[in-house]
Amino acid sequence: MADEYTKMLAEGIKKLQATTTDDAIKREIVKQLIYKRADFISAGVKVVGVQQFDNLDIKYAMPSEASVEYPVPEGAGASLSLIDWTEFTFSMQKAEGRFMITDEARIRGVDNVQWQISIRRLGESLAYEKDKNILDTLINGAGNTFSASATWDTATASQITADIAKGLNYVMSAKGVVDSDINRVALVLPMKAWTGLLRVVEIGNINRSIRDFIEDGYGIQILPSKYLTTDAIMLVKGAETAIHAVLRPPAGIPLVEQKRHEGVGTEYIVRQFFNTKVIPESSSQTSSTNRICVIEDVAS
Repeated sequence: MADEYTKMLAEGIKKLQATTTDDAIKREIVKQLIYKRADFISAGVKVVGVQQFDNLDIKYAMPSEASVEYPVPEGAGASLSLIDWTEFTFSMQKAEGRFMITDEARIRGVDNVQWQISIRRLGESLAYEKDKNILDTLINGAGNTFSASATWDTATASQITADIAKGLNYVMSAKGVVDSDINRVALVLPMKAWTGLLRVVEIGNINRSIRDFIEDGYGIQILPSKYLTTDAIMLVKGAETAIHAVLRPPAGIPLVEQKRHEGVGTEYIVRQFFNTKVIPESSSQTSSTNRICVIEDVAS
C-alpha cells in the first residue's frame, strides 16, 4: 500500500506539472492526493472507516436494538415496541491547511520536490488531526476501562495476553456483537507499547514475537499510533461502533483553493469537514458503547 501511494503521488505530481492552464484540475489532484495520504496513514480511519454525508449536521433515529418475537400467533404480528429507538445527532467541523509552491522552485525546475513534500506533510498533519478526533472520541465513548497488568514494554507475554483476553471479553460481550466479530477486533496502541510487542519470546517451544502470537492466536489487528501516549483502545471495527463522517464535496463550494502571491509563488488552501461520533449502546446509554474498551497505562 505504501508503494501504491508513492506511485499515485508521483503520477499526480506529473499531472500537476503538465497542467498549466486548468486550475480546477490542479485543485482536484491536490485534494485527492492529500485526502488519500491522510486516510492511508490514519490509524483511526483504519478502524472506523469513512462515511460521506451531504450536510454538516447529521440527525436521525436508529434502532439500537430490535427483538424477534417467537412464536407469533396466527393472525397476529410482532409489536413495534420491540424496537429500541436511539436519537443520533452531531455536526462536522472544518480542518484546513496551506502550502506554497514558490517561483524559485519552478525556475530551478525542482517544484516537483516541493509538491511531493508539501502534499505528504499536509496529508500527515490531516491524518494526525483525524486520529486526534477519532481516537479521543473512542476513548471518551468506551463502555469499559481497566488498567494493564504492567507497561507492555516490560510486561511478560502472559501478562500482556491476560490483558488482551480481558479486553476481548468486554468487547465481545457488547450488545449486537456476534461470534464472527472476533475477526473484526482491533487494538490501537501507543508506539512505545507497540514496539514492546516486537520482543521475541519463547511461546510453546517456538521463538516468535509477542505481536505475531497475539495476531495469529487471537485474530485481532494491532495498529500503532503516535497520537496515543499511555492508553490502548480495543474495539470492534466498523460503522456499528463509531462513525467518522466526512462532508461530500458540495456543489459550488471549493474544498481546495489557490491564491497567487505576486513575486513569491502560488498558495494552496486545502480543507475538509469531518467529525466522529460513537454509536450509542442503547437509548439509555447514549454516549458510550461496550464495543470499545480502554486498557490504561500500557505505556508510560
